[in-house]
Amino acid sequence: ILSHPQIVHAYDADYVSNTHFLVMEYVPGEDLESLAKRDGPLPVGMACEYVRQAALGRQHAVERGRAHRDIKTANIFATTRL
Repeated sequence: ILSHPQIVHAYDADYVSNTHFLVMEYVPGEDLESLAKRDGPLPVGMACEYVRQAALGRQHAVERGRAHRDIKTANIFATTRL
């Protein structure tokens, strides 16, 4: 189990009627792709901070033998504006 502030908790996974799904922690906020589409490019410092935080979560996962194969702006969530 991964427990880190930059990783959303996944509680369960299943497959029903040809559909795979995850039961995940609810996190209020907005993904970076939507944020950039709405407001335009992020300021450099803010973008760097989001990338730094995502890298900390990824490092935690890799150190525990886990990998995320779909890291992209739509999968990085901003819970507050920096």
